Amino acid sequence: MIPEIVISDIKMSGMDGLELARQLKEKNSDVVIILLSAYRDFAYAQKGICYGVSNYLLKHELRGDNLLAELQKVQKSLEIRNRRKKMHQKYLMNQLIYDQSAANELYIPKAGEVLFLMMVHKRSSFVSGEFVKAEWDTAEARVMEEILPQMEREGISSVAEVPVSADNWVVLCRMTHTPSRQLLDNRINQWAGQMIGLLDGTSGNLFHAICSRQIAPQEISETFRLMSRQVHQAFFWRPNSWCFLETYREEEKVLWGEQLRTLESVLYAEVGKPGDLIKEWLETLWKDRQMEALRSLLPQMNNLLLEQKRKAGMEPPMEKRTEKQIKTEKNYCVSMDELIGYYREAFETLHQYISKKENEKYSRIVAGVVSYIRKNFEKELSLEFLGEEFHMNGVYLGQIFKKEVGLTVLKYQTMLRIEEAKRLLREENCTVSETARLVGYQTSQYFSQIFARKTGQKPQDYRRKR
Repeated sequence: MIPEIVISDIKMSGMDGLELARQLKEKNSDVVIILLSAYRDFAYAQKGICYGVSNYLLKHELRGDNLLAELQKVQKSLEIRNRRKKMHQKYLMNQLIYDQSAANELYIPKAGEVLFLMMVHKRSSFVSGEFVKAEWDTAEARVMEEILPQMEREGISSVAEVPVSADNWVVLCRMTHTPSRQLLDNRINQWAGQMIGLLDGTSGNLFHAICSRQIAPQEISETFRLMSRQVHQAFFWRPNSWCFLETYREEEKVLWGEQLRTLESVLYAEVGKPGDLIKEWLETLWKDRQMEALRSLLPQMNNLLLEQKRKAGMEPPMEKRTEKQIKTEKNYCVSMDELIGYYREAFETLHQYISKKENEKYSRIVAGVVSYIRKNFEKELSLEFLGEEFHMNGVYLGQIFKKEVGLTVLKYQTMLRIEEAKRLLREENCTVSETARLVGYQTSQYFSQIFARKTGQKPQDYRRKR
């Protein structure tokens, strides 16, 4: 690795200062060279100008203060040059990753040169039902800037490196001597591991890296796009891991209405185990690498948790909390193990709370009817039918239900249907006719009338606003 500043005497045994300057400039034209000379070397030293020597100092005038002044000038010029270099790199990288047609004009690889792309991602957290992006801090950014020159020891150099978003840093790299594919993969793999290790040691946060294999300039844009899609799933990866870019696997959209209704019914069942159900769902999806399905399920599952907490009177009042306080709460998750543990415990606690409250609030018969209606609200449930199901007079059952619940069976069933309809319109983007059918209405017109009467707006308007 060539240093940024070299101070050398002109007269040396073996190789003089001018030859040293020439060879250094061939390897790195940005290196700053200062030559020390005597009066008699003055004319000789002037030849250094053609080799790109920045300045020369006379030995007999050399003191600490004038050497320091010279280095301060060099420092200022290096800072200006580095700022310009970063601006150029940012422009170059933005053009290469966002404008594929410009790639061949902006960057022409040298003969035998190999290019590859790397994206370094700071892992998001999952807080209160949402994925929250993490931002690079100053110390982590400094690690990136310091580690890139170290790549040259592996024969790798950086063409351009820029943060393209708050959580993603992209590096375009090259190797000047074409290695075998296996050797290239080994070097990339080794370097990515070192980088992730240094970032982890700096802040203790979690990072990931995605590396491409050899690419041409015109492939940079598409490679970046694929990396951006793959890193979208990084929360579900092993902590502080790195990998090569994979072919993106398109997943079918999953509608979770039936599963969430099952989960809700288990919450109100006497012997329900919602925590085990949660664990089975999440672990199965994780094991089968259904990452997009996981991303769609988690917010909906969190919404169900909050909705049922509010209905049960268990949800605590909202208050402003600091980032430090949020990170100490159970719903701040940075790994799948933490996330599974949190939701498993949260739903079990809610189930226990509801069971205790139902037992205290309702008689055994009415508690059973409430649970039955919750499981079957999309079906036609007449008092006569419920009376047969619970072995008692339907009219009498309806009377004690209204006395304890405060609503008739029909109004209670309608309330559940409308709540589920709102969820389907809001979270699963179902059409009005699909929603009507799923919640038990024969026609979308009748459903729309009921929905408007209960919510004050038409279902299509509710869907569009949400």
